[in-house]
Amino acid sequence: MRIINLVDPSEAKHTQQAVQTISKCIDTFISIGCAQVLAHWLSERLLYLNIAQQPHGIPGLCAVLIKADPPILQRAYILYHLVNCLRSDVSPIVLEQIPQMGLEDVALVSKPTIEALQKLVKNAEFSSRAVRVAALLSLDNPDAENILLSILENRAIEIDLPSLILSINALCILILERADAQLLDSLLKLVLKHNQASGILPIMCPNLLAATKLGFQARLVEALEYGVDMVQEKKTLNDMKWQLCSLAIQEKPHKSWRSIIDKLDAENDVFLEGFLTILSLQYPLPMFPITQWNSLELQVPANEQQKVLENTVFMKQESAILSFEKPSDTTIRFTTRTVVGRHSWTIDEEKDQPRTNPNISEWLNNLATESNFNRHVSARRKSSGLMGTMQDPFQEIPIYNPPANERVTNVDSSDVLAFIKNSARRPFGVQESSDEIRKSNVSTSDLGPCLDQNLHIWRHFAADLQLLKTTQCAPAHFLREVRHLDNTLCREVHKVAVIFVGQGQEDKQSILSNTSGSEHFNCFIEGLGWPITTGPTHLGYSGGLPPGQTAPYYATADTELIYHVSIMLNGDPQMRLKHLGNDEVHVVWTENNKPYKRDVIATRFCDVLIVLYPVSAVLIRVHIETQNPLLQFGPLFDGAYVHTKQIASLVRDTVLNASRAYRIAQQDCDRPNKHREKVFQQTQKHLTELYPSTSITSLYVPSLKS
Repeated sequence: MRIINLVDPSEAKHTQQAVQTISKCIDTFISIGCAQVLAHWLSERLLYLNIAQQPHGIPGLCAVLIKADPPILQRAYILYHLVNCLRSDVSPIVLEQIPQMGLEDVALVSKPTIEALQKLVKNAEFSSRAVRVAALLSLDNPDAENILLSILENRAIEIDLPSLILSINALCILILERADAQLLDSLLKLVLKHNQASGILPIMCPNLLAATKLGFQARLVEALEYGVDMVQEKKTLNDMKWQLCSLAIQEKPHKSWRSIIDKLDAENDVFLEGFLTILSLQYPLPMFPITQWNSLELQVPANEQQKVLENTVFMKQESAILSFEKPSDTTIRFTTRTVVGRHSWTIDEEKDQPRTNPNISEWLNNLATESNFNRHVSARRKSSGLMGTMQDPFQEIPIYNPPANERVTNVDSSDVLAFIKNSARRPFGVQESSDEIRKSNVSTSDLGPCLDQNLHIWRHFAADLQLLKTTQCAPAHFLREVRHLDNTLCREVHKVAVIFVGQGQEDKQSILSNTSGSEHFNCFIEGLGWPITTGPTHLGYSGGLPPGQTAPYYATADTELIYHVSIMLNGDPQMRLKHLGNDEVHVVWTENNKPYKRDVIATRFCDVLIVLYPVSAVLIRVHIETQNPLLQFGPLFDGAYVHTKQIASLVRDTVLNASRAYRIAQQDCDRPNKHREKVFQQTQKHLTELYPSTSITSLYVPSLKS
């Protein structure tokens, strides 16, 4: 180094080696942390050169600009040289450094950067680094937005799938921020025609689920329907169908439902078919809060479970397990368990007065009370013979006698009235046997619960639904199997760690000791969901939190999400780390000037790390790290700058997509709906058929069963 400093870098024969050595020394001094002044001094030697002709000096100058906080004048000279480089043939080298530059520096070089990107697009020489730069600039530059659309449209540009997804993520953020229907239409048109649409759609559609609140639901459903026909990977296809059904239940059934249901039926997606049928236009179900999925049932002590099993009748349908509990009070409880969930019902009888013709009813009542009743009947039979008995002259009477306000007064009915008066037809007499008279005198109280009103209602209900043939025998352990089925979730659940890092905090103990956050952080937390308190009043997913713990919560028809916020968790730092450390996705809001490092709070998990750096009162810089570099998700991406008004909703969508992408990547991890289908089928297999006599006893007289 000392020898190189004695050499003038401007001399042509020494320039290349001198520039390379100076750049390496700058990197070394910056890594030390306390030698930034030396890095500034060395960079001055490079500024005397024409850097556009010595591209080896670009990384060194950019390192000083990004990491060493140079003086203002030196910063200006570095930016001047970078602008000249962007307008030369070495622009790709500068483009590689731009994603690490600060927001103000990027804004100063944005115009020549756009020009360089447009030149690359024209020459079809785009690289993944150039795509990243275009994505970063597109959030605040219409020209960069058009460049991303050109990349998707120009088939001559060969771009890898991660770079295409990066472009899609940037455009999705713009659509959500601006509620831009025109941009959405343009994007869908390009993606649906793209040769890599099968890889793009599974990322793009979840990114835009929030767009349904903006009125873009029909467009998104169209994209999902197209993607379902293209995607081949089973888990990804399953999730796209699930998202499609979740969107479909929010609108009235239409023609496209036929193709959806046919596809679900053909591929034996029992859960999704039931999901679409049960929840259509009624999610959440009436009287259900959004946190609740299943009907509530009475808790049974362990020592009474066998008695409950003896007093419960189980019936098995093709797609349901029905259960009826012998009424112990005035309520009849009837429970249906399907692959979609558990729903309990109470059964009451509603009586409806049938509509009768008052004239004929009055005449029949009077006729039945005449003393010569039997004589007229016998005479009629003897005089008419068999044919006379079979013929019914009353068939000639008009079937319908309209009310008085609807009658037509000019109709001549004298012939019909004369026929009725002269008719000798009488009802047959019924002689009650002594046994029947004896039975009628028996007090209903002697028959006990067999004539109980509730059981009477139940028998009518069971007969109407033809439940006799489906009555089953439940083994002694069946209640345990039923509890396992009830505890198998029907929605995908996620838990995410949210950590606040204050100014100057760099160690785990100080970070986890925080009990409050800044005003900006608190506003961010409020936008993630709504506050709940775990315990009996919370009917949704609790994420392993003990009762009485407050946490932000969010739920949809297919998802539940709870956040473990470090400043809201009860207990000491070690107890907080127990909850935070088990989460797959970590979101860190840091107000420290130094970059946050993953090993500050080291855990076995934290497969996805999202760090949020407030750079101003209205802008947040996003940094994303993943343990698995193959994971693809959005809409947020590494390096993006997002407005504080949008950051909460975008983070929520991103953590959901990241957690879902991580689970899909696991080979031995069933998706929740498929796991629910398996558990339901296994539970059904424990029920066995009964003999008809036993079925009758169990179903119609359940009191005898116990």
